[in-house]
Amino acid sequence: MKRLNWKNLFLVPAVLLTFAASASDWDDSNAVEEVAAPINGIFVPKGFDNNDNAQVVITGAYPNTCYQVGRVDALVNDETKTIDVEVTSFFHSNRPCLMLYTPFTEVVSLGLLKAGSYHVQVNNKADQQLMPVSIAPVDSSDDFVYANVFGLIRKGDRGFVLEGRLPKACAKLQKVQMIEEPGNVVVVLPLVEFPEGCDPNVVNDRDRGQAFSEEIQLPSSMKGRYLIHVRSLNGGSMNQVVEL
Repeated sequence: MKRLNWKNLFLVPAVLLTFAASASDWDDSNAVEEVAAPINGIFVPKGFDNNDNAQVVITGAYPNTCYQVGRVDALVNDETKTIDVEVTSFFHSNRPCLMLYTPFTEVVSLGLLKAGSYHVQVNNKADQQLMPVSIAPVDSSDDFVYANVFGLIRKGDRGFVLEGRLPKACAKLQKVQMIEEPGNVVVVLPLVEFPEGCDPNVVNDRDRGQAFSEEIQLPSSMKGRYLIHVRSLNGGSMNQVVEL
């Protein structure tokens, strides 16, 4: 039979008290405060209609590792045509930090908006961007059929490679249209066509489409900081902020 060591039992409360004190000290030394994120850019792609998932792209940079990604909230007011976006960070005020400059990008999905011109404001700052939302000409999510894009790879100073999949094996990539918009935004539209005999309404469970890779080149006239906004199938998009 194993004997109990009563001396060890008396030591347990003391150990627990020591651990509780240490945990309390640890919590105090790692206080977390939710603060406004350090924002340095707001990009508003144009061309959305009331059937699109409208988006705003926000960029910023953390000065050190004491900052971590926080919340992103958006309040849309259809009556006043305003969109108030709040982007926060979690700041650890009492812990060692590495002085590492860390850029970040937040894509804010706003959902379906009513037609009109919306004023976009981020973190209650005075500067605002205008987002026009038009009435969809047809009862579908997009005027065109886009490819399903899942990769935007930079190649050289102004070159990019789009990677994705066409919606059907018989479909073709008609062209990649690029539209430069105010506010340093480039909208990229990978347009899909269906040749004769390729019916997009015919269901084939085994048809997973075909992969594609297409190179695009931005013109030399573009200089500075730009958002590359690539439309994708079913209201999706890919977004990348680049320096040119």
